[in-house]
Amino acid sequence: MYALFYFNVSHTIFVWSKAIILNLTCIVRQSAAAWRLYCNI
Repeated sequence: MYALFYFNVSHTIFVWSKAIILNLTCIVRQSAAAWRLYCNI
């Protein structure tokens, strides 16, 4: 029972960290694109 609980927790943390990393890369890309547009003006 404890093993299943720990597996669920670690799996949830893994999924969340993956989602956060994807969001961060997306935000960085968007801000870089916005910065380029701003510099081109």
